[in-house]
Amino acid sequence: MPKTTAAQFFATVGQDTQLTRRFLLATHDKHSAEAIEAIAQFAREIGFDLSFEDIRRTRSGPPPAQV
Repeated sequence: MPKTTAAQFFATVGQDTQLTRRFLLATHDKHSAEAIEAIAQFAREIGFDLSFEDIRRTRSGPPPAQV
């Protein structure tokens, strides 16, 4: 698997309604570390090489710019 970024993963999931539904199911009723691990696992299932730390860094980053 080639190394990818969390931003690429979230952009891909956000553009595909089936992936969005699967993402929501994978993270439903999960909080904090459990949710981050679920996101990383889901990312790997759909071909993204992301770790718990990759996802955690995204969550800890600056807020997105307002459009």
